[in-house]
Amino acid sequence: MKINSWKDIWKGPFWSDDYGWVYDKDNIPVFSADDLTEDNDKFINTLTDDITAVLNEKEPSQKYDRFDVKDGCDIYLGNVCIGYFRGWGHMCGGLKLSSIDAAKYQDELIEFVLNKLYN
Repeated sequence: MKINSWKDIWKGPFWSDDYGWVYDKDNIPVFSADDLTEDNDKFINTLTDDITAVLNEKEPSQKYDRFDVKDGCDIYLGNVCIGYFRGWGHMCGGLKLSSIDAAKYQDELIEFVLNKLYN
């Protein structure tokens, strides 16, 4: 399989569960919430639904202020880690991509999603 972009790795339709995870059609993880508690349950479920919408080329239900991205794929709101973009194990394990290529495709995915979510 030739890989030219993140869309060759994660394929729609995308879906989310009630536990803060977003998956592609083959159940490959795309995003997971860091801490799904009663305090942030509504926010995280809305965010994962909006990430799912964006990946399915639909408009999110709302726009967000900018998140901080740390360590390449960790998403922070202020000082609180709210989730992680996933797929490293699939890319480096199953697809046998180099860490350089895996980082490139994961960065493309993150940039695509976040740019669609921002105000």
